[in-house]
Amino acid sequence: MKSDKNTQVEAMNEENDPLGTEKSAESTPALQQEKPSLDEMKRRSLEIVGKYKSGFDDVSINHDEYLEAIYGDFGT
Repeated sequence: MKSDKNTQVEAMNEENDPLGTEKSAESTPALQQEKPSLDEMKRRSLEIVGKYKSGFDDVSINHDEYLEAIYGDFGT
């Protein structure tokens, strides 16, 4: 059963686009933005490295143990 919110969103989408046509770059501002250059993507990636710390220095070695401790038998 769909929630009222989902039904409202679908109705608004149908009102704005009754044929369900695909959105193009011309009609979707986010698609109009230029893709960042490779240099810009590298700069952004390097800028975030080390920004957030978990406090653990062995996650790459013991990641399975950490996940098991967090999730245990979740979903099995």
